[in-house]
Amino acid sequence: RNNRSGCYADLGRREEALLAIEEAAGIYRRLAEARPDAFEPDLAMSLNNLSNCYAKLGRHEKALLAIEEAAGIYRKLAKARPNAFEPNLAASLNNLNLRYGDLGRREEALLAIEEAVDIRRRLAKQEPERFLPELALSCGSRGLILVGSGRFGEAAESFEEGLRAILPLLEGGSGIHRSMADELRRNWIESCERGGLVPDPELLNALRGLLSDDEPSD
Repeated sequence: RNNRSGCYADLGRREEALLAIEEAAGIYRRLAEARPDAFEPDLAMSLNNLSNCYAKLGRHEKALLAIEEAAGIYRKLAKARPNAFEPNLAASLNNLNLRYGDLGRREEALLAIEEAVDIRRRLAKQEPERFLPELALSCGSRGLILVGSGRFGEAAESFEEGLRAILPLLEGGSGIHRSMADELRRNWIESCERGGLVPDPELLNALRGLLSDDEPSD
């Protein structure tokens, strides 16, 4: 039913997608109560999908409750088996940040994304090709929250960290992350300007040619 929900969502049939994932979450909840070791990961995954469905329908309070529960499950699983579940915990925290943001709860969103950044920073040291893009994504999300709070200097630092995370992959010839890197660069330069900072010229030069030809406009 997780897969059915995704199919409905792809077709724009959001209410049917919601019904399917609600049913899936209910089934996994019952199974997890009987056999938590076997079914808690499936419950957490279905709750994450349920949160996304609620968010797309504008039901933000329910979306938050679902992802809070998912993150709580992944936190417990990651404590017992960090190698297996820390990536899932980081992903759920990234989504938790979005759901807090939907409700205008910026400080809580920032706490969630800071934790996601910390986890992904550590994971990226172990498996750079897998986790550097995820670290860059979370740094971008953190930067946007800081921009929304008027903390432009800190936002610029966060966008810059994201750019430095993705730079080795860009230099290695990977083109699939260029759009994310372009957005990070635009946000970095704008945040520097609004915070009265000067973008690092060496990083700008390194990015030139790897990304779009035109520099972001003033």
